[in-house]
Amino acid sequence: MAKNVAMGPFKIDSPLLLMYSSAKIESQEEMLVAEPAIDKTFKFKIAQYLEGRLPTNCDTCGTCSAACPVHQAVTNFDPRRFIRMINLGYKDELLGNTAIWYCALCNTCTVVCPQDVRFKQIMEVLQKIALAEGYVPPSFVEELRKIEQECQVYRCEQIASRLIEANPELKKTEVT
Repeated sequence: MAKNVAMGPFKIDSPLLLMYSSAKIESQEEMLVAEPAIDKTFKFKIAQYLEGRLPTNCDTCGTCSAACPVHQAVTNFDPRRFIRMINLGYKDELLGNTAIWYCALCNTCTVVCPQDVRFKQIMEVLQKIALAEGYVPPSFVEELRKIEQECQVYRCEQIASRLIEANPELKKTEVT
C-alpha cells in the first residue's frame, strides 16, 4: 500500500478540513495538515466497473444518507460524502478507511436516490478495489462473511424473542 501524502496548508475554515477531519485545531502550527493525495482518474476507475456510469450525477441532496440504516447508527458513514470523495479523487482516503466496509449493501440508498446514483454498487466496487490493491488482507473477506452471518443470526433471534414475548402462541423457527 503506497500511501504518499503531500503536505500543504489548509486555512482553518477549509471545507476539506471541516468535512473530512474532526480534529480540533488549537494553534497556528496545527493549521498545516497533511493534504490527501488526489487521483483525478479515480472516478473513471470506478465507472469502469459500473458500465461506464460516472458517479458525478450526485447533487449531494442527502436523501441517501437520511434513508441509510448504517448512517442512523454511525453518522460518519455518509453515502453522499463518499460519492463526493470519489468525484474529488480521494482514493487513498476512501480505500484506507474502515467505513467502506460498514455498508449493509441493503440498496436503500439506491432506491431513494432521485439522481439514480447506484451507491450499493459503488460500495461493492470500492471494497473490490480495496481488496485488490492491498488495503485489506484477503483473509478479511472471510472474516466479514462470518461477522455478517453472526449479525443475521442475532437479528433473527431478537425478532423471534420479541414476537414471542408479545404473543406467546407464535411458533419459533429455530435459527442456526
